Amino acid sequence: MSPRAPAASLEDVRVGLPPGLRLAAPYNHDPALLDALEPVAGHLAGVYLPVHPTAAASGRAFRGPAAPAAYVAELRRVARRCRRMGLGLALLANVPGWAVDARAVARTAETLRGEVDPLRVTLADLAAARRVRAAAPWLAIGVSTLADVRTPVEACWWRDEVGAAFLTVSREVNRTPAALARLAATGMRLGVVSYDDCVPGCQYRLAHVVPERPGGRRRGWTTSPRCLAGASRRARPWLLAQKEILPGHLRHLAGLVEEVKVSGRDQETPEVLRRLRLYLEARSLDHPSDLYAEPRAAWKRIASCDRACRDCSWCADHLRPLAPVFAGDDDAGPRDAPGRPTLDLRGPHGARIRATLGPIHPDRPPLREVCGMGLYCRVDGVVDGVVVEAVLGRIADRLQAAGGDVVRGLAAAASGSLPGGFRRG
Repeated sequence: MSPRAPAASLEDVRVGLPPGLRLAAPYNHDPALLDALEPVAGHLAGVYLPVHPTAAASGRAFRGPAAPAAYVAELRRVARRCRRMGLGLALLANVPGWAVDARAVARTAETLRGEVDPLRVTLADLAAARRVRAAAPWLAIGVSTLADVRTPVEACWWRDEVGAAFLTVSREVNRTPAALARLAATGMRLGVVSYDDCVPGCQYRLAHVVPERPGGRRRGWTTSPRCLAGASRRARPWLLAQKEILPGHLRHLAGLVEEVKVSGRDQETPEVLRRLRLYLEARSLDHPSDLYAEPRAAWKRIASCDRACRDCSWCADHLRPLAPVFAGDDDAGPRDAPGRPTLDLRGPHGARIRATLGPIHPDRPPLREVCGMGLYCRVDGVVDGVVVEAVLGRIADRLQAAGGDVVRGLAAAASGSLPGGFRRG
């Protein structure tokens, strides 16, 4: 099967997971996905999905029923199906504490009490976790990777303060076995996130979740969950290798980690199944988003490196970039949508930004939304993520001011000098 070919089912998958390691599957609000999980349920720890955004955001666009009551009904259906398959259920409320309504989270969990086991809520903020613990003492609490727990001291705060027994470690230590061993020594069960849309050391993680909270769209926030990725992924794809867990890496995690969370709850079912298949097979050393391919020697090298990437060229020399294939990231529109309105901008040192306006697809989230359309972007060269956001903001403002007149709006956006020294190409 081609690495990018969509998967229709998992019935014929050849499972290569090491003993003791299972996957956490994303739920995308498509009941057909649960049907497809049945043949491999024994290799899954459970399913994860967010609480309703009126209770807490979760860093991704919410695709479930808008009405809270309708969403609770869906959660109960999912919970009962998971119980029949022997799977657990994890509710995500992994945002800063001020964005978590602990009582609403507790009420949601209470509606599922007895419907599925195990049931846990995943949190990223210790203060919010304390409030949830007070509201629902019976509820298991898991620690999100967004809590950025890297050391035993940090892990023990969660273990001792709120009784957390499951820890999804910081992405920054995903590929540092020594750090994983120290965290496992706390007695907490460990999980890792396979890969996501963010770069190592991202300084905009707080802003990722703001737009997903009702009323959260505020001028000036970096609203794209791909904030810095647009500046780095194509120019330096090897930079992500220090945190990404590829399917062929799972054998190295045996005995340290119990659960690997496969990303994709904002994707269509064939794409979710494709990702699950890759990690169930546990063989490929190609990045699932076709960013790069690793040699086998990369695991050992990265496991012991000091992450001083600007002083080292090993990954740049040994990791092989793969042909870019759109999977909902920053290099969208222009290549995939010939004939759509496109603004081609040139910047210093050969940098280039191409912004395209096109329909919004559920599996192709835009970097900006304007006039009922999606504003997609491709970045070539090294461009600061803040500059990309500022340029897109300028285009969106001009399109809005033009009342949806695309030709006039794009012409206005390209007039004069843009942020970062960009001009129309």
